[in-house]
Amino acid sequence: MKNTNEKEKEMNMKKRILMAGIMAVTAISVLVGAYAFFTDKKDIKVSATAAKLGITVDKTQFSDDLVADMVPGDTRDLAYKQDRAFYY
Repeated sequence: MKNTNEKEKEMNMKKRILMAGIMAVTAISVLVGAYAFFTDKKDIKVSATAAKLGITVDKTQFSDDLVADMVPGDTRDLAYKQDRAFYY
């Protein structure tokens, strides 16, 4: 027959095994939940419309000489006119 000290050790071991199992299940549940949360997908409908803007360059005020020596970052004031209003 087992004495009291051996029974306590056996009960402590059972408690440790039970707690380890509960912690493992909890950890797996948290990981699965986080994975499900961050990989969830939602369908949305997006529509876009493309149209011609109708911008033309006024050739009387524009020439190739105005932009011949331009490098990236340079700016020049150029004239343009809009053929029609762009409102839909």
